[in-house]
Amino acid sequence: MWDLLNQWKQLTDAEREAILAEDWELLQRNQIAKQQLQSTLSDLMDSDSQAIDSTGFQSEWGQLIDAEQGNSDLLEKKMRENRKELGSVDRKTMQLGQIRHAYSGSDQNYWNSYS
Repeated sequence: MWDLLNQWKQLTDAEREAILAEDWELLQRNQIAKQQLQSTLSDLMDSDSQAIDSTGFQSEWGQLIDAEQGNSDLLEKKMRENRKELGSVDRKTMQLGQIRHAYSGSDQNYWNSYS
């Protein structure tokens, strides 16, 4: 079971690095790997209640939960930043369209007459 917990920790650490790098494909691959690992870990936890009751397991499990929450918080922060940046780009695009419209005037063919 400890090997599985270590694998989970490595994947959680890799997820954090992927979030920081905004490497969404790597993040998705890590999450898929964790989904596959989850069923194996869950089955093992169901069958080995003594290991789950141990202090070492509870401590390690608590650290994993904290790391998962940290990743969730970090991902939410990155999503807010990206939404804010996207909103800024949308506003700038709209402003450029308004400027283009203001300078284009009503007779678009005027500029084509010199070609």
